[in-house]
Amino acid sequence: MILKIFGAATVVVCCSLLGIRCAGAYSRRVKTLRALVGTLTVARSEICDLLSPMPELLEMLSKTAPAPARSFWRDCDAAVRAGMSFPEAWTYAAERLAHVDQKSRDVILALASVMGRYDAEAQRDELTRAVNALEDALREAEAERASGGRTCAALGVGVGVMLAIILV
Repeated sequence: MILKIFGAATVVVCCSLLGIRCAGAYSRRVKTLRALVGTLTVARSEICDLLSPMPELLEMLSKTAPAPARSFWRDCDAAVRAGMSFPEAWTYAAERLAHVDQKSRDVILALASVMGRYDAEAQRDELTRAVNALEDALREAEAERASGGRTCAALGVGVGVMLAIILV
């Protein structure tokens, strides 16, 4: 009997952890989008107001960006240093970016053809458009996290309890 109870508890815990992991995916997406919005806003200020050169901007953001977005800026900086053209490096980094949906990734990819190639005003316009689109995606992700995150966690616990009842 103790073995059955231990097995049932193990099933409940494992299913609950799967639900919590699913809910965590929603949180990671929100955190990544928030970091991208922030760093693209910084990039817009650096490029358009301070006229920072792109290599300096990449180096700075690869060191100072919040963790979810830092990998994007590091990958882009490393690719440029390795000899890739800026659009290729930007595309490479965007493709490797984790925890974003394809729509958000497409917004970031669209910047590859503009960043570092046009005057500051054109870059400002494109960065503003991208930030606005990512803010919309962030609001959507926060709403999904609020509903979907709770659903995943509750579903994990519920399935675990049902399986435990069946097993006992």
